Amino acid sequence: MNLSKNELFGIIFFFVLVSWAIVPFFMSSSFTSSDIGFSVILIVIGLTYMLSAFVPQWNKSAIMSDGVVFVLTSLVLFSGSDRLIFFIFGAILIFLAFLAYGKRLPPKLLKYFYRERSKK
Repeated sequence: MNLSKNELFGIIFFFVLVSWAIVPFFMSSSFTSSDIGFSVILIVIGLTYMLSAFVPQWNKSAIMSDGVVFVLTSLVLFSGSDRLIFFIFGAILIFLAFLAYGKRLPPKLLKYFYRERSKK
């Protein structure tokens, strides 16, 4: 199986983020809901990046799902200023994905969302 550089980087990036996500659970005796929230976000970001590396047409849905995860984890697991920051960032990602689906972004940004899979 031949993997492109982008696909190989996506796999490595996924495993690095999963490793970062599980470190707090092994290093500390007690963890908070913020640790769980950060872990969920890191795993989802790694997974969506890896999937969009293999299927570039999924970039729009990957950004949409990342935005939804950011919004939901901010509402459920975070408190204080973290909640507001993650909620706003998630809402921006969802808005960006809607603009990409509607092809309402500048042409330079639309190239990222509507690119074809690189030939090997």
